[in-house]
Amino acid sequence: MAGQQIQWRLKNLYFVSLFFLQCCSTHASDQPEMIVYPRDELIEDEENTLVCFINKFYPPALNISWTKNNKEVAVENPFFKIVSNSDGTFHVFSYLNFVPKQGDIYSCTVKHENLRYESNHASKE
Repeated sequence: MAGQQIQWRLKNLYFVSLFFLQCCSTHASDQPEMIVYPRDELIEDEENTLVCFINKFYPPALNISWTKNNKEVAVENPFFKIVSNSDGTFHVFSYLNFVPKQGDIYSCTVKHENLRYESNHASKE
């Protein structure tokens, strides 16, 4: 299976990378949906929260990690609740509190047992 990296440049302050790793699912015909977005409007040097939303995956076991400039960062609350969808797939949210700085790269990486490979590398444009 192929993977797809999605990068989002937000107001020239930093990059957010989301690694979309396609998986095989017998419960859904669509590929998993993954979106990363800030909770509030981005203002440099003001605390904010990044949200990583993963939807339509199966089975319901996965690992989510965050990196800043290619170094793993701990989340304040590493526990998240996986919620079932009506089609038999699942969705989950992961959150990272951060302070946007010029040039920083934040990545949300998802690892799942049905994935053929994993990636956690982000690059600047």
